[in-house]
Amino acid sequence: MDSYEDPGTPHPSARGTQAIGRAAALLRALAHDNRNGLRLAQLAPKLGLERPTAYRILRRLDLGELVYDLGLLADSGNHLRDLCRGSVERLAIESGDTSFLIAPRGSDCICLDRAEGTYPIKVLTLDPGQRRPTGIGAGSIALLALLSPQESARVLEQNRQRLATLGENDVEALIACVERARADGYAIKQPPDVPEVLSLSIALHDAAGAPALALSIASLATRITSRLPTLVALLRDEVRSLRPLLGPAGARSVDRIDRAGPQRVTAQTPASASRKRRMTSS
Repeated sequence: MDSYEDPGTPHPSARGTQAIGRAAALLRALAHDNRNGLRLAQLAPKLGLERPTAYRILRRLDLGELVYDLGLLADSGNHLRDLCRGSVERLAIESGDTSFLIAPRGSDCICLDRAEGTYPIKVLTLDPGQRRPTGIGAGSIALLALLSPQESARVLEQNRQRLATLGENDVEALIACVERARADGYAIKQPPDVPEVLSLSIALHDAAGAPALALSIASLATRITSRLPTLVALLRDEVRSLRPLLGPAGARSVDRIDRAGPQRVTAQTPASASRKRRMTSS
């Protein structure tokens, strides 16, 4: 599982590997905080590096057109965004709210795509390309629910420190949230820093049986809870439409989702959201 902690101080014979590891960790840190960017004084402590060392790595990386080109290559090799674009757009149109496509990346989850609905209050909890530690958001909870209880708990425990820095201080509560998602066939989650918002998500396996993607809808809590059966049905329809693209394991995911239903809502739903404003949170 990847993270952006400093890989440590290796034997002198491994200096080349250390440099590569530090450069990769730096890129992951920048990707995680891509909305606002990072100052060198913020970046160095995240990597466990002295500022001069972090500065030298940045100078040598030449973060410009090469990184952009590599991003294009990675995108062309992974067609999930293109394959799922229609589903993401339909969810936004039919729900009126913001929809997301989420995919696992090691111990993180990344937002591959986003579409905005017509409802005037926009819940923009993630930007396309933004990474967060697995355990933040309904999409990552839905993906964890496709793992065994032991494996999902291990991922959350591994991310404990990073989750705490983002307001998720109770890993045991997250494990319980994953268990509910596993039983219900969908995940519902309240951001720790935006209590009037809920996100709803369903995830799918790939052909090899590994968690591949999650489709999510985010809106005011009252809009989610008042339309829960309808929104779950919308997500199921789009997940079902993706089944031929993901192979037999994806079909098994849909079969399990079909057997489950919107049985209960477990997140708090304060109604303090009548104001017309544009919400953003990381």
